[in-house]
Amino acid sequence: MRKLFNFFAGVVTVLILSGCGPSQADTESSLNSIIESSAKPLVNQFLKENLLLRSTFGTECKSVEIIEKVSSNTYKAIAQCSNGKVMKIQIELTANGKNIIVSPRTN
Repeated sequence: MRKLFNFFAGVVTVLILSGCGPSQADTESSLNSIIESSAKPLVNQFLKENLLLRSTFGTECKSVEIIEKVSSNTYKAIAQCSNGKVMKIQIELTANGKNIIVSPRTN
């Protein structure tokens, strides 16, 4: 059960920097970049711990890209994997904004 939990919800601390008055678009782009780079090691953890995912998507996540902001703290994203396949993932920011949860998605 613990492995299943680790597969569906990996948590990593994210440092979210604020200040200096950039435009909202710049701030959102910077935040997306931080979220994407923080999600990548979690996808790599999924691939390392799950043989089925590893056999389908390869051994490494090359990049993560947010494709849609679903709500103020939830994003749909894709992970580009080492064998060229794309894994659909969901990224959620926790209420305090300092952690993210990454899980595979089917839609």
